[in-house]
Amino acid sequence: MFSREGVEAEKYFNRLEDKSIEVYFAMVNGYCEANLIKKSYDLFLDLSNQGNISKDSCFKLLDKLCKADDIREAIMLLDTVMPLNEGLSKIMYSKAIAAMYQDGKLEYARSLFHLFIKKGFTPDLITYTIMINTYCRMNNLQKAHELFEDMKREGIKPDFVTYTVLLDGNLKANLKRHSLSPNLKRTWDILGEMQQMEITPDVVTYTVLIDSKIRAAKFKDAVRLFDEMVDRGLQPDTVTYSAMEKADPLFKEMSSKGMTPDSNLISAFERVKARKVQFQK
Repeated sequence: MFSREGVEAEKYFNRLEDKSIEVYFAMVNGYCEANLIKKSYDLFLDLSNQGNISKDSCFKLLDKLCKADDIREAIMLLDTVMPLNEGLSKIMYSKAIAAMYQDGKLEYARSLFHLFIKKGFTPDLITYTIMINTYCRMNNLQKAHELFEDMKREGIKPDFVTYTVLLDGNLKANLKRHSLSPNLKRTWDILGEMQQMEITPDVVTYTVLIDSKIRAAKFKDAVRLFDEMVDRGLQPDTVTYSAMEKADPLFKEMSSKGMTPDSNLISAFERVKARKVQFQK
């Protein structure tokens, strides 16, 4: 239902004799904000059939349609925009695919992805990265790596975010298996590829690696990575320090079993804690 202000706005709109295109699209946006998606959709189609388009209204309406699972209408909206503005249509396809993957609507997302390809478009880096991340979270690393290779074949260069997503997915998979699986080789391959492409790991990438080493009780490797990150001029953040602090209960567990951690290792972690105190000031 419209709010009282919305009802008044619609009455005012209907009373206007000379309505500009801007006023019409303002009503499209207004209907969207009031969740009157059918009214917004019908008015938008009327305007687009007359050759009129609004980027802002496109995005607002597409977002509402995707959230409401009105996939058929979303596709019709995309097809309507394409003849008027192909560049805008491509952006909208990418946004719709990304939104559906993020919401876990994988069947809809895959269908739209294939339709996107069929129409001659290529997903952009952000869309591919979101899709790869979704499959990593589902522990479907095979599909994640297939998309990663597909992206590179399309000539799209991965960035550090894409690599970090893959690293995180592979390392977590190894930890779940509690063993050195073939995915560990993939991890080193990813790191090697980053070096070849001269893509420098950022704080997030280092934190992912540090966290995996702590969880695997490879404390020396974790400290080495932490020091390497600092030496490169990167500032550890709260998440990085939290990852390092996961060593504390593991140290206590070792002590309770009569296994005293190396004194140099303990000193290294104390140094990290002192740095965290300075970071928090």
